[in-house]
Amino acid sequence: MSNKTFSLETKISALKYLEEGRYSTREICKMFNLNPNRLYEWRAKYQFGGTVQGTANSSFHVAWAKLIEEKRFMKTLRFNKALFANWIACMGIMRN
Repeated sequence: MSNKTFSLETKISALKYLEEGRYSTREICKMFNLNPNRLYEWRAKYQFGGTVQGTANSSFHVAWAKLIEEKRFMKTLRFNKALFANWIACMGIMRN
């Protein structure tokens, strides 16, 4: 693979797929035409507060923070949906 530069959106997308776990590293690398080492390099720099290949710290970390917040929100939403379903089930039992 060459010294190709990737856009911030591409980096975020690849890392999002990696975090979600829907695709293997090999599949992600094929999708974005990149070396697995580069993907892991991005993840390491992303997680430890460094820059990722010329991206400004602020824009990259804002995107990372949004990704983490979205992930937390989805977990909370799934939990609240399950909690609500249990509450409805209990209310149905109590009414009968």
